[in-house]
Amino acid sequence: PSYKTWGRNPDWVKVAETDKPWLQSCGLEGPIHLVIRRPQELRDAENLRVVLYFCELDEPSSSRSFDVRMQGATVLQNFNVAEAAGGTRKATAKPFTLQNTDTIELELTPSGSSGTPPIISGMAITSQ
Repeated sequence: PSYKTWGRNPDWVKVAETDKPWLQSCGLEGPIHLVIRRPQELRDAENLRVVLYFCELDEPSSSRSFDVRMQGATVLQNFNVAEAAGGTRKATAKPFTLQNTDTIELELTPSGSSGTPPIISGMAITSQ
């Protein structure tokens, strides 16, 4: 894969703005292209609610902004996790509604002149 995993012990790293510090204290970093099968228990849902979770634990060495695409459409452009969350070690979640399909395609790609790769902490899929 073109990405790497990262993680910190949530007992040692304080993450604000979340009741799930274990979720935002780990994740994937790098250009990401995932195809996720819809959970079987959601096959009859009309729409899916997809929540993407992010947290910048440390100040990146250079600007980190990236684009997020789902189902081929850009849903976040020039996204900066620390700006969206209000600082480092603060969590943010971005909810989206998608028409129910067999798979969910998620892509994170660097935008502009960002030298720091994209990050994501997690993803939840439920019925809308």
